[in-house]
Amino acid sequence: MGGKLRMYNVEFGDAFLLYGQGENLLVDLGSIQNGFPFSRVLDSIKDESREKELSLLLTHFHEDHWSGLHNQTPGHQLPGLKMVYLPDIFRMRVLGEVDVIVQSLLSDFLEAVVLNKRLRFTLADLLREILPGLQWKQIRFLRRGDKFLMGGRNYEVLWPRLNREDVVMKRKRPLLDLLNRLDVKTQANGREIGLLDTLEAIASVLLRDFGRGVDYPVLDIVPDYDRTYGSLYNQAQELLEAITFEVRRDEGELRNKIRHYAKQLGNSWNQISLVFHDLAEEDDVWEYPDLPAESLGRDGVLMTGDAPSPILDKLRNGTFAGPRLRESYAVIKAPHHGTKSYFCAILPHCRYLCVSNGEGNKNYQKISEYYEYEYRFLSGKTEIFCTNPRCDFIKKRRLCPYFSTRPVSQFYDVSW
Repeated sequence: MGGKLRMYNVEFGDAFLLYGQGENLLVDLGSIQNGFPFSRVLDSIKDESREKELSLLLTHFHEDHWSGLHNQTPGHQLPGLKMVYLPDIFRMRVLGEVDVIVQSLLSDFLEAVVLNKRLRFTLADLLREILPGLQWKQIRFLRRGDKFLMGGRNYEVLWPRLNREDVVMKRKRPLLDLLNRLDVKTQANGREIGLLDTLEAIASVLLRDFGRGVDYPVLDIVPDYDRTYGSLYNQAQELLEAITFEVRRDEGELRNKIRHYAKQLGNSWNQISLVFHDLAEEDDVWEYPDLPAESLGRDGVLMTGDAPSPILDKLRNGTFAGPRLRESYAVIKAPHHGTKSYFCAILPHCRYLCVSNGEGNKNYQKISEYYEYEYRFLSGKTEIFCTNPRCDFIKKRRLCPYFSTRPVSQFYDVSW
């Protein structure tokens, strides 16, 4: 049984449409480019799903994977959704620990400090403003080993595992020292509530409110706070103003540390990004010279979200008990938009590799050559679909082999 996938060009971001029988699945919808015009993308998704149902899957909660939900203008909106699939954020919450939810809030807070801007929690935007506005019939939270049916095809979740070690950050002394320094500065201004205590309360209240909205039992996961998100946000904003005032007088070491941890903590969502594949027909094979035909599936798509390469390495090598990556796929979505730091040399063989790098990826220069070396695109073994024609191929040869016959497009269709 073949399949079809459409990769939309949303600059540096992800928007993929998986086609099915009577139902399509939209995998992420976001861009790093502020104000990206999503109208054409939304219209295309609506047109492609005109006679089908549409479901949505968000691999994780970085804004370049969901900002398109926020940028729906009148007349250019998604149709009502049959299903919404999310990583199981409730099981990511570990009370009293710096879990990935608290890390995300802390990243937003530190970024606001170094940029001297008003505080904005992107996770709160998603949970409180965007998702409740969608007309879903059902929402499902996914973790490793779960399966779901979409358009007549079964899909299996390979990641996140959601063990404590996967969602709780090791208590790094330099970071804790930095947070203690910030708390000392706020206490000097008469504020007794610490930054981490405030963010932990916000994390719990966000999940409490969201859980009530989707009828999810949260009592065992989230304490029964009597605080509101609004009051806690105001508390965090006051802390931000006090810390920003102190940091403004120190343009050196402290500001650099805050900037470093804002970026590092911002990557925490990538650690729990959904990775999933479809369960292909075992007897469908396609010819590949270097591997036995019986090990290669002609069907099958692997969606990697923004999962880092160490996780994909373990899924390929069978480090974890349970499902693992197959030896090959028809289509693979390159992890994390094909950035150099997330390059993965152990991805299974595939016929098509989709790289949603876009013009916003300033570090794209060598990624085509890396993947070319591993997957031999130019020899015809694998074909690449990418959304960014600026790379070392152009720099050295003044011609990108993937754009010589294929201009930069609004979307790319891949069928198998």
